[in-house]
Amino acid sequence: MSDNNKEEIKVIDINGDNFFGEEESYFEKNTKKVNGDNFLMKLVIVSVLLSFLLIALVVFVPLEKINETKIGKTLKNSETQVDQKGNFDLFKKRENILLLGVDSNGPDSDPFENTRTDTMMLVSIDNTSKSVNVISIPRDSKVYIEGHGIDKINAAHAIGGTDLTIKTVQDMFGVKVDHFILINYEGLKEIIKILGTIPVNVEKKLRYKDYAGNLFIKIDSGKQELNAEQVEQFVRFRHDAIGDIGRVERQRILMKGIVSKIQSPENISKIPEIISVANNYVKTDMTIFDMTRFAGIVKSLNVEDVLVATLPGHPSQNTIISYWILEPDRVQSIIDKLIYRIEKNNPAHEPLKISILYNEETINNLEEIKEKLKENNMEIVCEKITRKNNSEIIAHTDNITTKKYKYLKSIIPQLKNAHMTISYDLYYCGEADATLILTKSQ
Repeated sequence: MSDNNKEEIKVIDINGDNFFGEEESYFEKNTKKVNGDNFLMKLVIVSVLLSFLLIALVVFVPLEKINETKIGKTLKNSETQVDQKGNFDLFKKRENILLLGVDSNGPDSDPFENTRTDTMMLVSIDNTSKSVNVISIPRDSKVYIEGHGIDKINAAHAIGGTDLTIKTVQDMFGVKVDHFILINYEGLKEIIKILGTIPVNVEKKLRYKDYAGNLFIKIDSGKQELNAEQVEQFVRFRHDAIGDIGRVERQRILMKGIVSKIQSPENISKIPEIISVANNYVKTDMTIFDMTRFAGIVKSLNVEDVLVATLPGHPSQNTIISYWILEPDRVQSIIDKLIYRIEKNNPAHEPLKISILYNEETINNLEEIKEKLKENNMEIVCEKITRKNNSEIIAHTDNITTKKYKYLKSIIPQLKNAHMTISYDLYYCGEADATLILTKSQ
């Protein structure tokens, strides 16, 4: 590869799913699961809480006030401040920040000690391409943890804290981690209570009952304001035909709602209260200088421009322990594309294969859209009506490069505000290079 700092990926390719037999993992033996499935937040939670916290700290709160807080005292002081303009030039060629979200082990426990990571995401900020990409690492990924052996990757934090978690990620995927931010999700629930309700357009009725886990989900479809309890239900719902992709999509929808709430003038007065909550639920090795740089990027970032992918793999079979078995070649492809910005080029003579999902608002424009795609050397392999109300581009192959993604947005008005997700196996209606979800509701 052209990047001199690039290492070979070290994904453990375990062909025998029965490797562990009856043995329990470290996490299952040594940590306590609270309330069944716990509070799944993934990208939306980490991104929103991080964004709000950093912007609040460096934009609205004087430096001397930051230093008086607990989080301020844990940060390394920096006398140098920078212009807060969202300038990528403040970063070196590339920086990777590991975002970790953990659950509580109980009401009287330390918010961070011996906790598992429910969320693990690598945010890559690249100065050369002026881009921000995010890779979600499934918490059940079967990996090698130094000094311990093979286990789920979320056990690394319970065993050795952030140091061992960072080392596991670096060794496993051949990428450098420059900084970390650790968040306990209890803090986010408290912040949502402060903000009040969050505007969300729910695409379908959500119904689920789990008496053992004390989880009861009942949310109707349509545009509505969700309170803190309903927000938890919204992101915890996981009974989709499309699995984790459905949760990621709901989290993105929720993120947009929270961002719109945060941006309202009436919430500026709530920032001190929010920071007070965050003091107890956020840890980081970032200096004030680092936070200022990162907040500048976050503040000016368009959510739709962030490329997101979950590391591909498949569930283990015939095992006592449920693992996510990573697929090395596809994982390498994701890392090349989102971390190192290395992309394959589709030969000009090969048309891109496109599937189309449309709703009642776009059905009248369907033929015009199809003609536009055909004029640009794209083959329509499938079209299907959908109840979805958010436009999206789902890339299934490496033929959908960042350049082609941006071009699709430029020629199809319904994709102007579309977000792109990379998912190799999720075909809604026919095998294709990409699925276009076309709506007018954004």
